[in-house]
Amino acid sequence: MLTVKDNNHFLRAYKKGRYLHSNFLTVHFVKNGLPWKRYGITVSKKIGNAVVRNRCKRIIRAAVREIEGFLPEGYDYIFIAREGLVQLKSTDVLGFLEERAKPFIIRNTNK
Repeated sequence: MLTVKDNNHFLRAYKKGRYLHSNFLTVHFVKNGLPWKRYGITVSKKIGNAVVRNRCKRIIRAAVREIEGFLPEGYDYIFIAREGLVQLKSTDVLGFLEERAKPFIIRNTNK
């Protein structure tokens, strides 16, 4: 799993990419011009202290690992944790990603 680390790539996804959000997670995706896909995870300090933020990142990472084979290559995917994520488990996030995010991403990348 390759990661997005450069702030400019995050900003490009926010400004030019498509997005889908729920009460606990926002997903941005944009074409990256590379033959592979990359992932970025953002958790604001508003969510909680370092322990809570790291738990949120682990939850998102575990859910993304389950669906990464279905996501199209050549895109950057940015996952932003929202306040509702703190009480959830990775299976809840995985349900959202499989039911809503994956079909939305596939539908909007095949254009």
